Amino acid sequence: MSKGEGKRKQQEQPEEKKTYTVETIKVAAYNWKDLPPQDLSMPERCLWLTLANIYKRFRDGELSKEQGEELKQKAMVTYNADKALLEMHDTIIAEQAALWKRIETAGNKYGVERTIKAADAFFESVYGVTLRKPNKAENSTERAQNDE
Repeated sequence: MSKGEGKRKQQEQPEEKKTYTVETIKVAAYNWKDLPPQDLSMPERCLWLTLANIYKRFRDGELSKEQGEELKQKAMVTYNADKALLEMHDTIIAEQAALWKRIETAGNKYGVERTIKAADAFFESVYGVTLRKPNKAENSTERAQNDE
């Protein structure tokens, strides 16, 4: 293997993804040189940029320490709310995907096997409820009423 090939193989290896906590985001924002990484979630990128702005304004003398602390607290409240909304959104999307998968599976089964059991399974997957099985006493009462 030539030297050029060895360098290319080193360059092709994916970089290890760095994980960020709120504390590492605060430090990175304080020492800000680059934009936040694209693999961060939107709330994390917004927190990074907001904190970087607050720290810069403090260093430039535009904010007092108390004003900066108040803005940081507000930024954290906003970050936590945005993060909760994003998690809720992800949960809803996952539940919708699971629902459509159940509907598709039950629909395909009913398309191949046209039985009451398959129709009940489709109904249950669409509406998320289990159908109550009628007992024999109800069946005989219904039949007697229908015969009248």
